[in-house]
Amino acid sequence: MLARLGHAARDDFSNSLNLLNLSIPLMARYNLGYNLNVHAGMQVGLLLSAKSKFQDEKFNVKDQFKTIDIGLPIGAGYEFMDRQFNLTLCYIIGLNDINESTGGKIKNNVLQLSFGTKLFTVNE
Repeated sequence: MLARLGHAARDDFSNSLNLLNLSIPLMARYNLGYNLNVHAGMQVGLLLSAKSKFQDEKFNVKDQFKTIDIGLPIGAGYEFMDRQFNLTLCYIIGLNDINESTGGKIKNNVLQLSFGTKLFTVNE
């Protein structure tokens, strides 16, 4: 399947790859002030599915990727409106090669922007 990607002769070349991972982060957070914080930690991702679409054909390519993905998340957050809402920017650096074949290294790097609200407080 991968060798076929390089030999497309049609002008309407279309290809996509969708990896579905369950990510489990373990994070430490340090408050720089009342509203600003930074955080870092480790993240383990479990590959649930991998689908490729070439032209109009769909393929299951899960066997071409490793099941475990290890990452290093680092980021910063800001809380506003009396700490009821937060905005967080996090970059997750892929540490291991997720490519199962010998076609080169693939690392899963992610830039994540999150918006959240506080639902309840436990003895702050």
